[in-house]
Amino acid sequence: MLQAVRGKADLSYDILADGQLVTHWATKWLRGGKFVLEDGAYLISDDAISDDPIGDAMGGVAFTLTDPTGTRLATSSDPSRRMWTVTTEDQTYEFDRRSRWRQHMDMVDGGRAVGYIRRPNLNADASAELPMMPLPVQVFAVALALLVWDSAPLLHPRV
Repeated sequence: MLQAVRGKADLSYDILADGQLVTHWATKWLRGGKFVLEDGAYLISDDAISDDPIGDAMGGVAFTLTDPTGTRLATSSDPSRRMWTVTTEDQTYEFDRRSRWRQHMDMVDGGRAVGYIRRPNLNADASAELPMMPLPVQVFAVALALLVWDSAPLLHPRV
């Protein structure tokens, strides 16, 4: 199980696996970021065309995970959509956000939930159970969920 513990003053998270710190992830203007595992630094980048960090932060953007050698390890469809995917060379993982108002995304296989990424409320820690997914790809999926949830107040401000 992964847990994302939010930093005090910024949009950064300590990522723990089974209670042990494995990395620190910090977003770059809600458009990606990087994290470091034992084998090196991984980069999460968006595939947006515009230079507007807020307008494109979740407006139809896909993301790419690059490994320490510069090789594309995984891609995602737009994680702000109800249904979205993370695709590696060998596997496509499907996610379903059943409610726009809840911070919960199910990893589904054949229409049934086999894992999840969830956060009870905006300022809470997030947790994820993503079976059979390699650790760097798990961090990627959790980071994308956090990007969606953390960008929501910017994209849909309360009036």
